[in-house]
Amino acid sequence: MIHPSLAEAKARSGYIQIPTTSCDRVRAAFNCLVRLWASLQVSYYGGRYSIERVLALDKYTRTTSLLRVFVVCVGTPMPMVALVTLQELLPLQEPEAGWRRNYGFWCRVFMLGVIVSHTYLIQGKYMVDGFAPSSWQLVVFVLGISGTYTGIGMIVAANLVFPIPFFYITMTPAFYVPLLILLYCTLGKSRKLTKYVCFIATQKMMGMLYPIYQLLFHRASTTDFVLPVILLLPVVKLVVKNVVLYFTHHLEDLTPEAVIFTVDFYNALYLATCMESA
Repeated sequence: MIHPSLAEAKARSGYIQIPTTSCDRVRAAFNCLVRLWASLQVSYYGGRYSIERVLALDKYTRTTSLLRVFVVCVGTPMPMVALVTLQELLPLQEPEAGWRRNYGFWCRVFMLGVIVSHTYLIQGKYMVDGFAPSSWQLVVFVLGISGTYTGIGMIVAANLVFPIPFFYITMTPAFYVPLLILLYCTLGKSRKLTKYVCFIATQKMMGMLYPIYQLLFHRASTTDFVLPVILLLPVVKLVVKNVVLYFTHHLEDLTPEAVIFTVDFYNALYLATCMESA
C-alpha cells in the first residue's frame, strides 16, 4: 500500500501551513500587503459593461460614421471652453467700488451657478432612478438655483463684507441647500438619491481639501516635513477615490467615469497648476 506524502495529507485535510521561517513570514506579510493594496484600488471594481450598453455600443459602431465620432470627441469640451472663455471676458471692477458696482463679479457668480447646477442635474438623470426633468423644468431649476445663489451672495455682501473671503467655500450653503431641497422635493427620500447627494458632497469636499493641502505644503516646504507632506498626496487621492467608489458602486459601468472625471481630473489639474507654482 502506497501512503500519501505528508504534504498531500495536509492538503487533503485542509491543513494551513503556518510560516515557520523568517522567509515564510516575509512572504506571508508581502502577500497580505498585496491583497490589502488590491482591495483599495478602485480599478479592480466596476467597469463592466451591462448587456444593454454592449448592445448599444455594437449598434453605435455599426450605424455611426467615423466623421460623426470625430466631431463628437472634438466638440464635446467646446461648450465648456466657450463658457469659461466668456466668463473670463467679463471685466472685473475694483473691490473698493463696493458690491453694487461689481457687476462683473456677480455675472461670473451667476454663470458659475448655472454651469454647476446644470452639471449636477444632468448627472442626476443618469444616477438617480425616476429623475427625468423636461427641458423647461431643467431651465427653471438651473435659473432658480443660480439666482438664489447669487442673490444670497449679494445679501451677505451688502450686510457683512465685500469681497466675501473664500467665496467658493463660504457660500457653499447658499448653493447646495436649494439644490438638495429641490432634489428631495422632486424625488422624495430614497437610498440612491442619498448616495447621489453624498457623491455631490464628495466633489465639493475636493474643492476644499486640495486648497487645505496646498496651504500645508507651503507651510512644510521650508521644513523637514516636506517629504511626508508630498507622500500624503497619493494617500488623499486614494481615500477620495474609495469614497467616490462607495457612493457609486451600485452604478457598475458608470463608476470608472465618475472616478476619472472627478478625482483623477481634479488631482491632475492640481498637480499641473498648484504644485508647479510651488
